[in-house]
Amino acid sequence: MKITFKDYDTLVKLAKEEGYNIDKDFDWFLKEIAGKTFACSDYKVSGGGKIQEFFSIETSAVAQDGGFNTNVVFGDFSVPKTWLDNVDYEGKIYWTCINCGMIITPDQKYPFDIKKTYGDLGVENCVCPGCFTKTFKVVNS
Repeated sequence: MKITFKDYDTLVKLAKEEGYNIDKDFDWFLKEIAGKTFACSDYKVSGGGKIQEFFSIETSAVAQDGGFNTNVVFGDFSVPKTWLDNVDYEGKIYWTCINCGMIITPDQKYPFDIKKTYGDLGVENCVCPGCFTKTFKVVNS
């Protein structure tokens, strides 16, 4: 999954609306991500009735000696979909359990019948392995 951020001015406006303090480090960070495309390192969904998607990018690079690069302000950073100009789901459909937030794709193996996928059984017929409820809902299509 790849995400593209909105322009700098829009990001500053959104950050202020959400209560972020725009200090020099955060301002630098917003300038670094504005308008750029990143690989999504994590994807979360929250909210039962109204689905809210949150995307994370990895901002710390692994140094040549194997340690983490400490010259970056944030190690990873999560943003709501409103901060993004475009989300490339790369042709995948994501489902979330509205009870516990677990995310699956229909091509994943169903843990209670590993010979079949969620798609083979129909995701809406499957039980969430996290909370054992049938509360999967499609996020994107």
